[in-house]
Amino acid sequence: MIRQKQKGGEKEERRIHGRSMSKFLQIITLTMMLLSYTNVCKSDVSARNETTPKSMEAMNRLVATTAGNHTRIASVILSVHQSLNMNKLTNSSTKEQKTERIISTNNHSDEVELDRKVCMHFPTPKIENKEQCCQLLYKTYANVWINRGRYLVVMLERLKRWRCKEFDDECKRPTWSFSEYTRRMYDLFCNRNIVETTCYADIAQVAQRYQFVNELIIPGAMTWQVLIEKLDSSAMKLEDLATPCVQAALFDRADGGVGRFHEIIEPYAPFCGLQWHGYDFHTAQFRGVSPWTGMPLWCRYSIMACIAFMGVACITTILGNIFILSVFGTTAKLRDTQGVYKICLALADLMIGLAVWPNMIIL
Repeated sequence: MIRQKQKGGEKEERRIHGRSMSKFLQIITLTMMLLSYTNVCKSDVSARNETTPKSMEAMNRLVATTAGNHTRIASVILSVHQSLNMNKLTNSSTKEQKTERIISTNNHSDEVELDRKVCMHFPTPKIENKEQCCQLLYKTYANVWINRGRYLVVMLERLKRWRCKEFDDECKRPTWSFSEYTRRMYDLFCNRNIVETTCYADIAQVAQRYQFVNELIIPGAMTWQVLIEKLDSSAMKLEDLATPCVQAALFDRADGGVGRFHEIIEPYAPFCGLQWHGYDFHTAQFRGVSPWTGMPLWCRYSIMACIAFMGVACITTILGNIFILSVFGTTAKLRDTQGVYKICLALADLMIGLAVWPNMIIL
């Protein structure tokens, strides 16, 4: 009986040992299959940047093989598969972003090269390049006008000289007719008869007021071109030079035009809207013009009132918080927990009075 029990125990040990060896071999086999599947997926991602049917078939085979007692290995395989796919998508999106960045950079450099060598090198671009130059000029101005990088009169003059279809579109539907000055410039380039009819009487009054002409000007007795040639900007006041009709007349003079005219744009003036004016070369160079020069009186008064209010608030904030801090500094019984909190508030308000309000006044 003892020998039979010993033999039965030995058989049971051999059976357990064989089962464990079988599981060990299965684990090694699955590990080798996992490594081979990983290599297959990597080769597929690197070669084609996509998940191929070959890798999907290997994935399904591994999952089916490990569906029994090896769920942990199956989950590892699934996580590896998902991570590889995520890496694939990440690499793909990164490559697309780099490609888009390179394309945009190349397009910008090509536009700069086209603008420098083809469009601006000649008075009128060649016929095969005219459409591209017109589009580039219009696009460039549309991107930088708010930053005061280009002049409206320059853009309109070139579009008209190049006979671009964008010029006809601007005359029909003006994009930048934000102020009276820009509307006068559109009329001057698109239909100068409107400017001559609208501004003739104003220019005649200015000429008689400054005695640029000795005789009384009768409408129609003197042509527009003769009348505006009698104007002298150096003898005129800045408030007269800021009127749109005078600005259009000075631009239309023989010594005016593109290259002899300066535009001032201020889109952020409070209470005033967008300020857009133009001055002749002499006025812009020697008279010290600014956005303030062309602002109407109500706009100036509004800004001055706002500045005065901020100045009073700044002085009040500084003096009030200095007084509060001095009280806490001289009274010991106030320096408790709540007192420290109030001191911190007073310091914060004092910093606002010293830094924030002055910057707002200056800006």
